[in-house]
Amino acid sequence: MKINVNRAGLVMAEALLTVTMLAVVAVVLSGAFRSSLSMTSLSKNYLIGQNLAVEGVEIVKQIRNTNWMIEPNDKGCWLVIDPSSGCDGGTKATTAVGNYVLLKTTNGSYKLVNDSSTTLYIDSVSKQFTSVAQNNNASKFSRAIKFTNITVVNGVETDATIEVTVSWKEGTQTSSVKVTEVITNSL
Repeated sequence: MKINVNRAGLVMAEALLTVTMLAVVAVVLSGAFRSSLSMTSLSKNYLIGQNLAVEGVEIVKQIRNTNWMIEPNDKGCWLVIDPSSGCDGGTKATTAVGNYVLLKTTNGSYKLVNDSSTTLYIDSVSKQFTSVAQNNNASKFSRAIKFTNITVVNGVETDATIEVTVSWKEGTQTSSVKVTEVITNSL
């Protein structure tokens, strides 16, 4: 006895099943790929944010060190926010100020400026982050520097706690990185 099987119908069913399985695999892989791209972008932004925060701490230390070199015998000079203004008339950092931003001066050094706008911009020539607006090239990052605690002993500041916060928008969510460090007056 011979069984007559319709081969054309069987091949068509196998082809439909194969196409359906490939479509399911493609959807799963595209979702994983999209998620991977999103996580890569998030990791990149956290890395940039961390580097900008550490840079802020290091530049505040650089300002402190510059003040030491300008006035090595003045124990109260180390917290002056603009080394070019000198220790006598220079403004000292204070916890009362909301946010400081870093400004690069024409001679390449830095100073702190009290400013409510903490947006960082991208310099069109060097492609580095800066606090100076140029050609509407605002980045998604902002950096705020605060002095949260300044210890005074016998009328002289001995140490200061600085807090650098970098934040950015990630879609509708705001992400941030905060670095806190105590800097001391070793003079």
